[in-house]
Amino acid sequence: MAAQNTQFITLRSTDRVSGTSGSAVFRIPSLDLPKRHTVFLVSANVPYTFYNTDAPDNVFYFRETGPVTTTASFTIPPGNYSSAELAALLETSMTTNSPNTLSYLVDYDYNTGKMTFNTQNPAVTVEFEENEMSLKLFLAIGFYTEASGGGYNKDGTTVGQTITSPSYCQAGPSHLTLESNLRYRGHHTLYKGLNMMATFPMSGGPGDNMLYEPSDRVELFTENDLGLLQNIRVTWRRDDTGREISSFHGVPWTITIGVRGVTPT
Repeated sequence: MAAQNTQFITLRSTDRVSGTSGSAVFRIPSLDLPKRHTVFLVSANVPYTFYNTDAPDNVFYFRETGPVTTTASFTIPPGNYSSAELAALLETSMTTNSPNTLSYLVDYDYNTGKMTFNTQNPAVTVEFEENEMSLKLFLAIGFYTEASGGGYNKDGTTVGQTITSPSYCQAGPSHLTLESNLRYRGHHTLYKGLNMMATFPMSGGPGDNMLYEPSDRVELFTENDLGLLQNIRVTWRRDDTGREISSFHGVPWTITIGVRGVTPT
């Protein structure tokens, strides 16, 4: 096979014809290409403005054992939190909702990437409830645990009960996944189906703009005799929960794809 001319198409979330900023449909202009062609990703420019904590995975459960032994919970307001902001919110909310009226200290260490919870009271121990909702929340806010099923290490070397997330902790996902659904129009209408285009590591914090330029162009697929490429749906997902991102809250993203015709040699 021999490659023909390549045409580049820039897709901006604000130019979508339908859908949301998290799952947007674009109409593709007519391309002077043979029916057999390959589609590949050139670059993506994505703002970190989607919420890294959102319903329904935003209820935090913790259990205290002491004079009062019970499970408490609170709801984290949907938002886009840095790790330090999240630690401050957890500290205030755990203190406010403590069954034993504890004054919690919650710290985030940028060097180790870990978040530490301290009750400041040796008479009371605390642990996180490992129910389905809590595990989803731990993933959503970035508690990447070393053991499958979640859980936390306990360290009694400091005053009070200290619980440290045992692996890297950051607010939000560590990767984003970009998927595509391409529709062709020929003798009949055909959906190609969802195809994972690429997975991007998070390279910034809330409010930052992330630029991805794959060193090796990620080929989406090559097809034969399907007719004209008519439109494309671009869907963003979080790698931690696999959930579709619902909104980038008014800040546009941009991706560039290449479409290259291929003819027999």
